[in-house]
Amino acid sequence: MPVPFKVNLRSLFVRRTNTLLTVLGVGLVIMVFAIAASLTHGLEAVLRATGDPNHMIVLRAAARSELESWVGREALAIIGTMPEVDRDRSGKPLAVAEAFTVINQTRRGGNVESANVIVRGVQPLSFTLRPELKLVRGRLFTPGLHELIASSSMASRFNGAGLGETIRLRGIDFTVVGLFDSGGTAWDSEIWGDFDTLTATYNRRGGGSSVTLAVSDAAARVRLAKKIASDPRLNLKAMGQVAYFEEQTNSALLLKVLTWILTVVLSVGACFFAANTMYAAVASRTREIGTLRALGFSRRSILIAYVGESLALSLISGLFGVALATVVLALFTGTTGTNNQNTFAEIAFSFRMTPGIAVAGVVLSGVLGLVGGFLPARLASRLPITQALRQI
Repeated sequence: MPVPFKVNLRSLFVRRTNTLLTVLGVGLVIMVFAIAASLTHGLEAVLRATGDPNHMIVLRAAARSELESWVGREALAIIGTMPEVDRDRSGKPLAVAEAFTVINQTRRGGNVESANVIVRGVQPLSFTLRPELKLVRGRLFTPGLHELIASSSMASRFNGAGLGETIRLRGIDFTVVGLFDSGGTAWDSEIWGDFDTLTATYNRRGGGSSVTLAVSDAAARVRLAKKIASDPRLNLKAMGQVAYFEEQTNSALLLKVLTWILTVVLSVGACFFAANTMYAAVASRTREIGTLRALGFSRRSILIAYVGESLALSLISGLFGVALATVVLALFTGTTGTNNQNTFAEIAFSFRMTPGIAVAGVVLSGVLGLVGGFLPARLASRLPITQALRQI
């Protein structure tokens, strides 16, 4: 017959100091896991939310990102004649060249720390192809003038990117005249300016870094990609915009590896916390175990009772850790950034706690409880009755 659960519950309250220490120890491990997982999920969510399934990006054939790419004006003209490219009402192709460069800007906060920031040269059609981008303050830049618009995220984090401030590009001061928001996509990590003005500033008038275009469906996307790749005049490649940004999630690989290393190291410590608590329980309850055995409770039922006690304690710790992580993220985190390994520029993102992460944290705590509690529970179940009763 099973050991009454109230026996184990009473033990947790009797040894409340050890119980609280275990809840705190395991809970902190789960908190760190949940925060780290929220960080990597936030970065992946930004990149995966960027792009339209019917949009494509054209790059130099060997380029991994826009930073390494160049598309000449002649190539743009050839691409514009391909029937797979969508047209507007006037019959003009929905294909636009954009310039991409990276500058180094200091962060706000009175320190000298700096990071690389993306500056994108765009044309009016660039806004048409990105309807999620909304101007929230100020106005759009005027073509031909040294003006920029910055994302609200960049404005809050970097010197010079605020409304009315100036950013120096190749010895020329560009004024930020507007702030935009793109709904948590990768565009929130960028600063935009007039394509012709920026290409002139950087002496790149012959073309752009990439071409963004629209197609009608997946079949047109496949045909266009094959046609561009096989055209000997181009030396270009075309890929879906969504797929391009999914490739950029490789930037999160290092964060994922560090998250798991940290979780494994801390989990070993948490297992020792749980095991120590359960070994203490066995040592202090020898007489109780002997009495239970004398009353007819089997070794199996005692094993299950002690493993269940460890599991319950760890699950409580897991819930505590997830709740603590949620509070920490709500109070002390905002928009942050990490380096994109392909563009060497910062990607802005926010920590994102999800139900999946919360469930994973609680499950992890349960695993720690089972691992840490099994050996002490096995010791308790195998304790000879005569040895246990001598302690009475």
